[in-house]
Amino acid sequence: MKIIMLFYLMASITAYGKSYYTLQKDETFTNNHCEKTNSCDLKTFRLKISDVKVTGSFGTSFTTQAYMSYTTVDIESLLSYGIVQFIKGCQWNSSENGDINFQISRNYYGGITQFKHPEFVIDSFDKDPMYSSTIPSKPHQTRHDIYRWNKIKDSFDEKSEFRFYNGGLTNARLYTRDFIGTVNYDEKIKSATNSSLEFLTCIYKIEDIPSDAGPKDIDPQNAIKCLTWSNSFIFNHQSKQFIKLKKVSDICKR
Repeated sequence: MKIIMLFYLMASITAYGKSYYTLQKDETFTNNHCEKTNSCDLKTFRLKISDVKVTGSFGTSFTTQAYMSYTTVDIESLLSYGIVQFIKGCQWNSSENGDINFQISRNYYGGITQFKHPEFVIDSFDKDPMYSSTIPSKPHQTRHDIYRWNKIKDSFDEKSEFRFYNGGLTNARLYTRDFIGTVNYDEKIKSATNSSLEFLTCIYKIEDIPSDAGPKDIDPQNAIKCLTWSNSFIFNHQSKQFIKLKKVSDICKR
């Protein structure tokens, strides 16, 4: 429910404003040396990232949209793989007078916690480290049930997508998505929300993703492949503009 509410919030912001997308990266890993990882039924792993500027009556907000997809040799092999994402960094509030606080919170491992990860940890809402997974409660359910498939090849268009639990797949490709909480500047109170985050998005054989694991119980080095991306919008109170950093801000170490 918390995940659904988050996506409804993002959708409402973009629906009532005008969105401008800037492609950050579109990278595809082709599994050419599959014998090393015994994963030759995995064909590709793709990451498409866009930074988003949203303007409207509420002002201007910034966010990042991510799509992660993978393809296999056949539909049956899709369940043999899963995505685990790792996160490092933080979100915080800053004021023109120099004050900084970490009152921004997030859903994490079944609870609510401060949005601050000084080191890489698994990015998950619950104890299942597989990204965007579901917990099966009936024999016909799978951990992939809310992953998406699209009847148009290589498309992420919501108009032609379906959830895995809907069945009827016509191609061997699944994907999921991420939408980072928006940041903005409030001119009235001279305060800004800021975000400085790095991600490792990794594809694993499903047998290497336990259904219950702690935030540091999986090693990215054991993945078939990890792809990187970032969400960096840090407000400069002197120039009154958001800037980007190539690495996580040192503020996240405080």
